[in-house]
Amino acid sequence: MWNLKLLLRQRLRHWPSSLAFIAVIGSAIAVAGDATRWGLRAIVVSCLLSFPISMALGKFFILDGTPVGWDPTSWIFATTALGLIGLFSSWIPARRAALADPAAALRTD
Repeated sequence: MWNLKLLLRQRLRHWPSSLAFIAVIGSAIAVAGDATRWGLRAIVVSCLLSFPISMALGKFFILDGTPVGWDPTSWIFATTALGLIGLFSSWIPARRAALADPAAALRTD
């Protein structure tokens, strides 16, 4: 009985610090995820707005006397490429800022 009590006491002594570490990492991931969701919303809205604009502009651009038209392959490729760039450009700084120590950042200022 005494050994079990000693074992539990030793285990539980470090338990709050490990829980705090897990909470900090979990909240950092949540903050980075929230910022990335806002970036993703902006990307989706810009894609939805660019679709009708690109279709309208494709009818008005004239090359050799005929309208250029709308090319779905290039629009999908450009939208995917720019969307991925926007997603990573919102995720990487948010993750870096969420993992930074606020006290150390205030000490350097």
